[in-house]
Amino acid sequence: MTIALFLNPFGYDLVVFGINSITKNYWMTMSIMYMLAGLFFALFMYLYNINPIHAFRYHSIRTRNHIKRKLKQKNGKL
Repeated sequence: MTIALFLNPFGYDLVVFGINSITKNYWMTMSIMYMLAGLFFALFMYLYNINPIHAFRYHSIRTRNHIKRKLKQKNGKL
């Protein structure tokens, strides 16, 4: 894991450099990189069969309930 975290930026730099050499435009390069990131994120959700709406709803309700529980505990101790 440590080696991957160290070597990942080098691969990213090479990809950005390669795309920038082709397009000769920084903003186009960054747009392509963000589109690639979105593509891989969508591919991940598709392959793992994750519904983003359901996941967001689940985590937002869970976070809301956790905050409410913490506030109740804090107010109860006062």
